[in-house]
Amino acid sequence: SASITVLQPIMSALSKTTNPSIPSGSYYDTSNPIQFHLQACNTGGLAPAYSVVFSDTLAPEFDETSITGLTVTINGAATIPADYTYVPPAGLGGTFTLTLNKGIDPGLCAAVDFSVGFHNPVASPSSWNNAVSLTEYWSLPLVSGQQYAPLGPVLFALNNAVVIVTP
Repeated sequence: SASITVLQPIMSALSKTTNPSIPSGSYYDTSNPIQFHLQACNTGGLAPAYSVVFSDTLAPEFDETSITGLTVTINGAATIPADYTYVPPAGLGGTFTLTLNKGIDPGLCAAVDFSVGFHNPVASPSSWNNAVSLTEYWSLPLVSGQQYAPLGPVLFALNNAVVIVTP
């Protein structure tokens, strides 16, 4: 009898961080835009992951019209706009999606970086979360083969509560 070896992608290690790095839950001065870094890796897979979709739901405090500096890399190498499809948030508190049009090989990571401002003034004190998910990925190009379960959401929290330290 013949044997068949099935190789599958396994996307994992979904993360959302800031640049420069601050911990989730930190105070942030909303008069300045914030730079986010999203990342997902094909760490346990033995085959490329295709049609990977990042979905980032922005908290209403973010100005969805101010997203700038969108860059997409695979294993640190820059991509070109034809390598992905970006759909901006539809409105306040909306979600943007970014679909990769090329595969992520085993052992490699895809990253999305962007800057976003705030709807100021943001009432103080306030705290808010926004979340990234990997909503889908596939075993073959062009949304074919097997679709795999989503990852996430991964939350990132911020606040603008000023802490006053008294002596």
